[in-house]
Amino acid sequence: MSRLLLLFCFLPLVVFSQTPAKRMLEHADIAKWKSIESSKISGDGRWVGYVVKPLEGDGELRLYDGQSDKTLSVPRAENLNFSQDSRFLAFIIKPFRDSTMNMRRRKVKRDDLPKDTLGVYDLRTMKLSKYAGVKSYQMPEKWSGWLAYLREPAKALPKDTSKFVWKKENEENGSRLVLLELGANQERLIGYVKSYQLARDKARIAWYTTG
Repeated sequence: MSRLLLLFCFLPLVVFSQTPAKRMLEHADIAKWKSIESSKISGDGRWVGYVVKPLEGDGELRLYDGQSDKTLSVPRAENLNFSQDSRFLAFIIKPFRDSTMNMRRRKVKRDDLPKDTLGVYDLRTMKLSKYAGVKSYQMPEKWSGWLAYLREPAKALPKDTSKFVWKKENEENGSRLVLLELGANQERLIGYVKSYQLARDKARIAWYTTG
């Protein structure tokens, strides 16, 4: 009887000794954590877009097609918007985070830092169009067919043989606003724009230009 009691008393100690010790979380573990941001569904319900972002490093946009059950990834993409007719997906492609941070440590001027790129997917053909040097963009909420984006100020003045005098593009004077006709890939330019706004319900746009 005493031997049996001794065995039961010793058994919990053996089980406890075999339990692995808990390890403290380190910075490398936390850096692997990821979050989901900016999740959106197309109007027809077919497409789901969302951004997967790690605590450190570059994120990526993931586009899920409910019809084919496939997922497409776009590195460093964020700020996504579907067109009202569910035909196009627009987003901003950021420069490599490490490269930008290294340049800032070297105190590179802001004008010389890498700029954002606008990406537009035609969801019918899956063709990706890119527009470099984009400061911001707007996708209409309740109408479709167009997209507006504001370019970063150009470093050089346009080459023009006429007597027209161009002024420099900068934060004070504004830069080029581009009205992009989606599908047709036609552009209309408006010079020296500082701010702009697409109407919510109708095909209208307002902008402020320094002329």
